[in-house]
Amino acid sequence: LAQKAFFYKHPLVKELYQLVCQRNCGYTPDDAAVPYFVHRDDLKQIAPLWRELTMKIKDMTWKDPSLLKKFHDIQVDWCAEMYGYVFAAAELGIRHTIKGGLQLRDVDSPVSPEKEKFIPMIHMGRAWFPKEHAVAAERWRHT
Repeated sequence: LAQKAFFYKHPLVKELYQLVCQRNCGYTPDDAAVPYFVHRDDLKQIAPLWRELTMKIKDMTWKDPSLLKKFHDIQVDWCAEMYGYVFAAAELGIRHTIKGGLQLRDVDSPVSPEKEKFIPMIHMGRAWFPKEHAVAAERWRHT
């Protein structure tokens, strides 16, 4: 089980997967985001490949900055670890049930207090500072 990712069904995900896949390249990765609910035996297989593929994506985009532009719409620079995870699971043939409403992101529009009660996770993806730290926060405003 996993949250539906912001890049759900975006064609660039499959294209990126084709650049990094090593096996099972015909598989369509699940467009999963945190929280990931995965059996520990599966995670034991996913974890080393997750790291390897995340580093491969980071290395690839560092060596070829044109990839950052090509995959800008799916935020390959910001979300390399997300792609590392979904690609590792794909290579291993591990599927997720994708579901919305498992997380509330700090970059999403506010939801009603009634709906908020049923969202089990808050996902903080940006730097946050209290108002009294406005000077320090300015460095992170772009996020």
